[in-house]
Amino acid sequence: DGSTVVFHLRMTGSLVYDPSGRQRDAYARLVFHLAGGGALVFADVRTFGCVYGFAAGEEIAVPGLQSLGPEPLSEAFTPAYLAQAVRGRKQPIKSFLLDQRRIAGLGNIYADEALFLAGIHPRREAGSLTQAECKKLAAAIQRVLRDGLADGGTTFRNYRNGEGGYGHHQEHLCVYHRAGKPCPTCGRPIEKTTVGGRGTHFCPHCQH
Repeated sequence: DGSTVVFHLRMTGSLVYDPSGRQRDAYARLVFHLAGGGALVFADVRTFGCVYGFAAGEEIAVPGLQSLGPEPLSEAFTPAYLAQAVRGRKQPIKSFLLDQRRIAGLGNIYADEALFLAGIHPRREAGSLTQAECKKLAAAIQRVLRDGLADGGTTFRNYRNGEGGYGHHQEHLCVYHRAGKPCPTCGRPIEKTTVGGRGTHFCPHCQH
């Protein structure tokens, strides 16, 4: 009837299509029974996720949605945009990347991986990046996201794809969750620190 449903999965939510319409996740919070006999199951272990419903013609007013920055795989996200966005910013580049008002949808794992590929230390002031580094970082962000999508996502605990399966990108990570293990580039141990309250993995030799 023109109504719109918006899901925000947050940390542990999942949205899974079950063609049989009979299976149930122990943490199912909402089940949509579909005309074809299947079901769409919204499950959330920690109940941080949200589901919003809007009637036809009603403004889609989801907190934070209108203030999101460009999606990294969209045409709006370019090296020029990134260079402009970091200009004058004194916060660590890792914290900048996680600010959804600057770049939409980039999480902790992929921020660490992108900074590693770009050779940028996570504590660097965002505004200190050169044009060349912004170009390299923009390309690294897009690469890690495309690689993650190709691998079906990254599952350490709760993540499930739309068919209820696990992602396997965790098997191909360079630094995240690899503290003490050798850097794939130089062989020195990966280190872990905290930046902006988030666990952060990096190579102290390769990232400057």
